[in-house]
Amino acid sequence: MDEKLEQLMTKVERVCQVVDALKLDNGQLRTENQSLKSEVSRLQKEMESVRLSSSDQSEAVKGKLGRVLERLEQLETISGR
Repeated sequence: MDEKLEQLMTKVERVCQVVDALKLDNGQLRTENQSLKSEVSRLQKEMESVRLSSSDQSEAVKGKLGRVLERLEQLETISGR
């Protein structure tokens, strides 16, 4: 009976060691996960900023092209008279 009890105690100690190792790994993974979430959030904000900037630039170019087309139409009107 003593031998079975010792084997059981050895197994319990191993399980405790594994649990402790898993707790440590879990803590590290949680920290890494939080860091990655922060990075994703930062990149999403940066992407939105770039998207808005690109949209603003696109609208500015459209505006300039519109003005150029208006001037061309005015020139055609003047030269057609």
